[in-house]
Amino acid sequence: MNQQYQWDIFYMEKYMKTTIQKWGNSSGIRLPKPLLQELHLDNGTEVELERVGDGIMMYPRRPTREETLDLLLERISPENMHGPELFGDEVGGEAW
Repeated sequence: MNQQYQWDIFYMEKYMKTTIQKWGNSSGIRLPKPLLQELHLDNGTEVELERVGDGIMMYPRRPTREETLDLLLERISPENMHGPELFGDEVGGEAW
């Protein structure tokens, strides 16, 4: 069945229309370039969809804590890694 459904997008006092279209075994929606630019989104940006009443809200996907830590650890290199820091004399059973 090759039906197309009209879908309205409301965005900050701007009214844009786009169409849901068949995309492989699924359906897809094309987002207008000005909207993507204003929201700083690009091809490949992962998004989360939330059903709100009879509509859909779309948000840029935020990385989980684990993913954020992994991204930070990936940025460590021999050039920016520092050695151990000592803060004063031993006062207990610390293993230096």
